[in-house]
Amino acid sequence: MALETEGYVVVEADSAAKALELMAESRFDLATLDMRMPEMGGLELLAEMRKRSVSTPVIIITAYGDVPLAVRAMKLGAIDFSAKTAHAGSAPDGRLRNPDAARARACNT
Repeated sequence: MALETEGYVVVEADSAAKALELMAESRFDLATLDMRMPEMGGLELLAEMRKRSVSTPVIIITAYGDVPLAVRAMKLGAIDFSAKTAHAGSAPDGRLRNPDAARARACNT
């Protein structure tokens, strides 16, 4: 994964339930959530995170993006909404607009 080559520690969860479990046990600087996941989608997971007072910054990644979904994601507290590229396994084509601000928010929460 590209983040690992930049020196970041990456933790993956195979379900929303596992992600919530991990977030209850540890503090993370950033979460990237896929819009469509089994059991619970990215927006539902983000809403559940906020309900549980998990303040980790979130980027929603999707192949099915549209303006209403992006607006909903931002209202739920996502810091970015990004479309997947056409190539499987590649980085999303949208980039975090202000990584320093996200880092500062993550450290202060």
